[in-house]
Amino acid sequence: MDCSRITFLDSMGLRVLVQAMQRAAREGCAFALAAPSEPVRRVLELAGVSSLFPVVGPLPETEAETEPDPDPAL
Repeated sequence: MDCSRITFLDSMGLRVLVQAMQRAAREGCAFALAAPSEPVRRVLELAGVSSLFPVVGPLPETEAETEPDPDPAL
């Protein structure tokens, strides 16, 4: 999950991350946090769960992310 642009994470967001990780495990899938921002890292540390989440580097940009937004007037 790309966490590089998350600027705020509260207990509900943390719960969603834990549930996503648990669901991935049940379905035999890998789950990792990609480039977690400082707010994400801080909440994980404070909650004592940072060791539960594998961390990977930033995800490669997709073509859609690099193209300019279409003209909203069209």
